Amino acid sequence: MKSDSQVIPFQLYGYPIPIAIYTTLAIIVPIYLKITKLVDMKTVCIFLGSTLGSNDIYKNAIEQLGKELAIRGIHLVYGGGRKGLMGILADTVIKNGGTVTGVITRSLYEIEGHDGLTELHIVETMQERKFLMSRLSDGFIVFPGGLGTLEELFEVWNAAKINLHNKAIGILNINNFYDGLMDFINHTIQEGFATDKHQKIVLTSDDPSCLLDMLNNNNSNNVKINSNKSFLTSFGR
Repeated sequence: MKSDSQVIPFQLYGYPIPIAIYTTLAIIVPIYLKITKLVDMKTVCIFLGSTLGSNDIYKNAIEQLGKELAIRGIHLVYGGGRKGLMGILADTVIKNGGTVTGVITRSLYEIEGHDGLTELHIVETMQERKFLMSRLSDGFIVFPGGLGTLEELFEVWNAAKINLHNKAIGILNINNFYDGLMDFINHTIQEGFATDKHQKIVLTSDDPSCLLDMLNNNNSNNVKINSNKSFLTSFGR
């Protein structure tokens, strides 16, 4: 019979582990997990405009973002177009040795589909397009764009709010483009229709490299969309 003073060794699969080794593992493993967490985001979905905008700053910024994705080995998922900022982003990633998946509807493919991508999915509806882009991605970046970009932002934002996914979402606030939107979100909080918690779901930066770092640091290990739910269920919430 063992006395209370006896030391029972730590065990792994029934085998004893010396305390010195256990202590070393207890220090090393958390550090390893912290480091590997920084590269969890292997694929990012980017929402952005299919026009160039009225200022060259947007073109320059999207080229910088594309280069960063290629350098970091982060696979790009986007709307599959060849025009405007969308085309520049895809071309920049590919030119710098990166990989790109496009998702586009059949009707849009006939108008602006990009045939030079690593992979291209052609779907029938916009709902299918958005769902597939989301399913294929570990996180989201929202670049300046128009109504379609805003719709995509709010859909993934609201889906995160109601726990349909827990993927990182970032706004690339180039040229203070989204300042007015963030002011409006603050207004909804003041009026009692949203909370600070909802606002903090989305990260913001005006620098592509910094935003990627922020998304990696905040990306969850569990990045799967609930397979029993669709983003469509988020409408009207």
